[in-house]
Amino acid sequence: MLRFLMVLLAMAAVTPALADEMRSISGKAAYRERVILPKDAELVVEVTGFQDAELGLTTEPTDGKQVPVDFSVDIPDKMQGLLRVAFTVEGQVRWISDPVHIAAGSGALDLGTVMLHGYVDTGYSDLLICGDETMRIGFNQDGAVLERNGVAEELAPTVVVSGVRYQSLDGKTIFSGNGKSGTLTLEGRDPADCTLKPIARKVWSAQGNEPGWMARIDDQRLTLDLNYGADRLDLDLPEPEIESGAYHYGFPQLGLDFAVSDGICRDDMSGRIYPQTITLKTLTETLKGCGGNTLSLLSGKAWTVEEIGGHALAVDNPPTLTVMDDGTVSGFAGCNQFSGAFVIDGEGAVKIGPLAVTEKMCAAGTMSQEKAFLDTLVAVTAFDISSNGKLKLMTGDTVAVLAGR
Repeated sequence: MLRFLMVLLAMAAVTPALADEMRSISGKAAYRERVILPKDAELVVEVTGFQDAELGLTTEPTDGKQVPVDFSVDIPDKMQGLLRVAFTVEGQVRWISDPVHIAAGSGALDLGTVMLHGYVDTGYSDLLICGDETMRIGFNQDGAVLERNGVAEELAPTVVVSGVRYQSLDGKTIFSGNGKSGTLTLEGRDPADCTLKPIARKVWSAQGNEPGWMARIDDQRLTLDLNYGADRLDLDLPEPEIESGAYHYGFPQLGLDFAVSDGICRDDMSGRIYPQTITLKTLTETLKGCGGNTLSLLSGKAWTVEEIGGHALAVDNPPTLTVMDDGTVSGFAGCNQFSGAFVIDGEGAVKIGPLAVTEKMCAAGTMSQEKAFLDTLVAVTAFDISSNGKLKLMTGDTVAVLAGR
């Protein structure tokens, strides 16, 4: 269960010390259902950052207000995070938003209307991989919940000769499985063979050079390997103090301060880029390094292509690409859909493909641009993020594809 929901149910989380100036994040919470918001409903807004550190939390009764309901939460300046909004009734989440990315900055920010959807507890959750499509499926006491393209669909259990299968009320979505594999029928189409894969626990790591050191955060413990691995410390991870845009984990008994700040960091030996910059202060020296998952710089919201081979697009229908946390890429090439592997090696080199592409035909100009885009993708060898947030897919030292969000 999300840390956010744990806060809602327990209201016992320890808030990290905040030493920065604050900024206000505001907006309106709404949902599409034509359902009256109960008079005893509460509005809950939380912003979390690195390792789910709480950057801001506010709860207040709605007092009979109906959507859209204004909200506001304060977070430290210069910090990025994920915001979620929920309505609870008698301590239970009824509606919840998808995470909203808050970019680092200063000054008040108005998000406009944030849409919520009905909350369904999926219990434990697995990845459901059906061909080129990856979804999530969770099982609880009432059945199963299939999450596809950000939309959750409840599936009720039905006893059959072969065991138990789960299907939607309209019977168009059916899942049958044995724990490791299964079949999925979507929208009445032919069943697709699928595999279930447990969602791996995320372990965060960082490293630095001269002298070599490594850090690892796993299950609220920080492991430090110093002096090229000659010395190891295994420590309980304390709540961070947030100061000057960084999360500071202090270990005064050891004279250590481990600081993490969001922002692109380039490894000074390999050149690979990472999402976080690390400063490790000891009694005798200050060590620098980079941390986090490089792929997280690319995953999430789709990228829209602006240039191919240094030239603006010749026709409408710009290509898009979405990079997933599991190392795959998919998107729209201008006429057809495509999908394939997106691999980053230890030195930061990129390999895209092989790609699977649908076979629809469009106008000659569109097809020509699509071919140029797909040919360029499989030739990409590296990537970079510019200072204005643009994605640069590189072939050697040349920007092969420029994309934005």
